[in-house]
Amino acid sequence: MYFANLSYKLLTKYLQDTVRVGFIEEDGDGYRATDRGRIFLEKYGEFSSRYSKLASDFEGLKFEMEVLERMCTHGRSRGRGNNSSRRKLSEVLT
Repeated sequence: MYFANLSYKLLTKYLQDTVRVGFIEEDGDGYRATDRGRIFLEKYGEFSSRYSKLASDFEGLKFEMEVLERMCTHGRSRGRGNNSSRRKLSEVLT
Protein backbone atom coordinates (compact mmCIF):
# COMPACT_ATOMS: atom_id res chain seq x y z
CA MET A 1 0.00 0.00 0.00
CA TYR A 2 2.75 2.47 0.95
CA PHE A 3 5.11 1.38 -1.83
CA ALA A 4 2.37 1.96 -4.45
CA ASN A 5 1.24 5.18 -2.72
CA LEU A 6 -2.36 3.93 -2.51
CA SER A 7 -5.01 4.60 0.07
CA TYR A 8 -6.45 1.59 1.88
CA LYS A 9 -9.76 2.05 0.09
CA LEU A 10 -8.13 2.08 -3.36
CA LEU A 11 -5.88 -0.87 -2.48
CA THR A 12 -8.86 -3.02 -1.45
CA LYS A 13 -10.68 -2.10 -4.66
CA TYR A 14 -7.67 -3.11 -6.80
CA LEU A 15 -7.20 -6.34 -4.85
CA GLN A 16 -10.86 -7.24 -5.31
CA ASP A 17 -10.66 -6.52 -9.03
CA THR A 18 -7.50 -8.58 -9.55
CA VAL A 19 -8.91 -11.48 -7.52
CA ARG A 20 -12.15 -11.29 -9.53
CA VAL A 21 -10.32 -11.60 -12.89
CA GLY A 22 -8.06 -14.35 -11.56
CA PHE A 23 -4.68 -12.58 -11.53
CA ILE A 24 -4.12 -13.12 -7.82
CA GLU A 25 -5.61 -15.32 -5.16
CA GLU A 26 -5.77 -15.17 -1.40
CA ASP A 27 -3.10 -17.17 0.35
CA GLY A 28 -3.01 -17.99 4.05
CA ASP A 29 -0.79 -14.99 4.79
CA GLY A 30 -1.88 -12.61 2.03
CA TYR A 31 -2.09 -12.82 -1.73
CA ARG A 32 -0.10 -14.56 -4.45
CA ALA A 33 -0.02 -14.27 -8.21
CA THR A 34 -1.77 -17.01 -10.16
CA ASP A 35 -0.39 -18.54 -13.35
CA ARG A 36 -2.81 -16.34 -15.25
CA GLY A 37 -1.53 -13.29 -13.36
CA ARG A 38 2.11 -14.14 -14.11
CA ILE A 39 1.32 -14.64 -17.80
CA PHE A 40 -0.51 -11.31 -17.84
CA LEU A 41 2.46 -9.52 -16.26
CA GLU A 42 4.83 -11.08 -18.78
CA LYS A 43 2.63 -10.12 -21.74
CA TYR A 44 2.04 -6.64 -20.33
CA GLY A 45 5.79 -6.14 -19.96
CA GLU A 46 6.32 -7.11 -23.60
CA PHE A 47 3.46 -4.83 -24.70
CA SER A 48 4.73 -1.92 -22.64
CA SER A 49 8.20 -2.25 -24.10
CA ARG A 50 6.91 -2.38 -27.67
CA TYR A 51 4.50 0.50 -27.03
CA SER A 52 7.27 2.70 -25.62
CA LYS A 53 9.44 2.01 -28.67
CA LEU A 54 6.57 2.76 -31.06
CA ALA A 55 5.73 5.98 -29.22
CA SER A 56 9.37 7.05 -29.47
CA ASP A 57 9.50 6.13 -33.16
CA PHE A 58 6.29 8.07 -33.78
CA GLU A 59 7.69 11.19 -32.11
CA GLY A 60 10.77 10.89 -34.32
CA LEU A 61 8.60 10.58 -37.41
CA LYS A 62 6.58 13.64 -36.42
CA PHE A 63 9.80 15.61 -36.05
CA GLU A 64 11.07 14.43 -39.44
CA MET A 65 7.77 15.38 -41.06
CA GLU A 66 7.91 18.86 -39.53
CA VAL A 67 11.45 19.31 -40.88
CA LEU A 68 10.35 18.24 -44.34
CA GLU A 69 7.31 20.54 -44.19
CA ARG A 70 9.54 23.48 -43.24
CA MET A 71 11.83 22.64 -46.15
CA CYS A 72 8.86 22.64 -48.55
CA THR A 73 7.46 25.92 -47.27
CA HIS A 74 10.79 27.69 -46.82
CA GLY A 75 11.63 27.65 -50.50
CA ARG A 76 8.13 28.67 -51.57
CA SER A 77 7.86 31.69 -49.30
CA ARG A 78 11.19 33.29 -50.27
CA GLY A 79 10.79 36.65 -51.87
CA ARG A 80 7.00 36.60 -51.71
CA GLY A 81 6.49 38.41 -48.43
CA ASN A 82 3.52 36.32 -47.36
CA ASN A 83 2.94 32.73 -46.41
CA SER A 84 -0.42 32.25 -48.10
CA SER A 85 1.07 29.65 -50.45
CA ARG A 86 2.34 27.39 -47.63
CA ARG A 87 1.12 23.83 -47.74
CA LYS A 88 1.79 20.93 -45.43
CA LEU A 89 3.83 18.01 -46.67
CA SER A 90 0.82 15.75 -46.26
CA GLU A 91 -1.10 18.01 -48.69
CA VAL A 92 1.77 17.98 -51.19
CA LEU A 93 1.97 14.18 -51.12
CA THR A 94 -1.75 13.61 -51.67
